[in-house]
This record gives sequence, structure tokens and C-alpha cells, in this order.
Amino acid sequence: MPPVFTTFTPVTVTNPYAGVDPMLTWLQQTAAVTNGGASASGKSSADGMPTMKDTMALLKDMEGLSSDASVVYSSLQESAAEAALFGGTEDLISSYYRNLNLVNKVNASKKAYDEAYKIVKENGGISEAAITSSGEVIVKDSNNNIRAISPTEYFKNKDKYKIQTNSNLLYSRAHDSNMAFQDSLLEVV
Repeated sequence: MPPVFTTFTPVTVTNPYAGVDPMLTWLQQTAAVTNGGASASGKSSADGMPTMKDTMALLKDMEGLSSDASVVYSSLQESAAEAALFGGTEDLISSYYRNLNLVNKVNASKKAYDEAYKIVKENGGISEAAITSSGEVIVKDSNNNIRAISPTEYFKNKDKYKIQTNSNLLYSRAHDSNMAFQDSLLEVV
């Protein structure tokens, strides 16, 4: 029996979300779900559900390092995209509280950063090499990864490493998205 051949006919699928801002959609859905018992002050409604103003306050109340803030923004975008695709009030509320937790972490990390900066500046060590409490030197390797190595390792391979100052470390913690929430680095400063 000869083989049966079929022809492929491409199907065009339209995206129902084309031109829709997922963040705006998520915020609108959150407002629709939660504004039933919203108070005029914008605080949580009588039934404990967050309101639209609570959701917007997540960004307004965030005062953190850019590396940490980018994580929160990405999380909010993911929440918005998930809500636009799947909807559901439980998902919206759990996303709100997950992002609220992240904002709290951002604010706490900023306080830890500010305190570390204040101490190192007062001690005059802002331009000194970053050294751990166990005597390891903080370096950037040839792949731009920050690492702690022994002084012996550094002196054997000076061409492979660049010593980081406390200032370098603080800058990386604040601006490098790979260093988001890496508050253990602040213990070195």
C-alpha cells in the first residue's frame, strides 16, 4: 500500500492580548477583585483583601538599591503577565503578598547597605581592599565574578584576579543585578 501524504496548512492564531499592557491589566483586575470593600484611605478592605491603592503603594513605598528593585519590578511584571493569561483572584492576592514581601526585603537591604556604607566611610576604609573576617581577599576573576580567595591564591595568580575595594564591592552590590539581595557582601565592608 502506498504511503498517504497530507499537506500542511498553516493556521493563523491571533493573540487576544496584543497591545495589552500586562501590568495595567493586572492592576485593573486587582482593583476589580478587591475594590468591593475598599476604604477611602486606600488601606486593605474590610474583608482583608488588598485594594488597588495597596498594589500601587508597593512601588511607591520601595526605597531600595537598583539591583534589588529590578528583581521586584520583574516579579511584578511576571505577576501581571500571569494574571492577564490565567486570571483568578487567589493568584492575584498571592502575587500581591509575594511582591509585598519582596518590597520589604528591598527596604531592609537598603538599610543594611546604608549602615555598611556609613561605617566604612567613618572608618576611612572606603578605598581599602575588601577582606573577609577570615582574611580572604575579595576579587573579580577573569569572568567578572566576585569571589573570596586566600591571599596566597591571589599572589600566585595576580594576572587572573582584580582586588575589589570596599567601594567596588558597595557599587557592585547596589548596581549589579547578579548581586541582588546579596547582603552577606555587606559584612565584608
